Amino acid sequence: MNVYDFDGTIYYPDCTISFAIWCANRHPKLWFTFFPKAVKNLILYKAGKMPRYQMERQFFSFLSMVDDYDVQVEKFWDKHEKRISAWYLAQKKPDDLIISASPACIIEPIARRLGVQYMATEYDPEYNVFLNNLMYAKEKSRYMIDHGFPVIDNFYRIWLLKKRKKS
Repeated sequence: MNVYDFDGTIYYPDCTISFAIWCANRHPKLWFTFFPKAVKNLILYKAGKMPRYQMERQFFSFLSMVDDYDVQVEKFWDKHEKRISAWYLAQKKPDDLIISASPACIIEPIARRLGVQYMATEYDPEYNVFLNNLMYAKEKSRYMIDHGFPVIDNFYRIWLLKKRKKS
């Protein structure tokens, strides 16, 4: 099984940020109600005054502000599926696993279209709560171990690819 980090590796830049912008362009109120707070939280996070999970939770909150997010996510992938890296599509296998800290409700439609398994942050947009831990860094490996995923043949993450190019 090959494992691929989704955001920044096989999809550039980050699907949650891209989807938030997509939603704001279709629901302009988000530009005024959501994005100022998101920028403030990003500044607090970068200054070390807010933990990553809290910043992510606040960022994911835009989903609770979009009544038709499930319709919008399908339309989003209709337009943005072309951003899936060509190198990935050339080597894609049915037993691939894509992992992401992005919400599962954004990742699931593209994983279904690609015909691969996925692992993403379980998030309930109606109640603005995480249903499991944010799938970031160590949480991804813990989840794979806890759920008995088979042996990983290759793990692809953009920083590894960049590092290989330099050597």
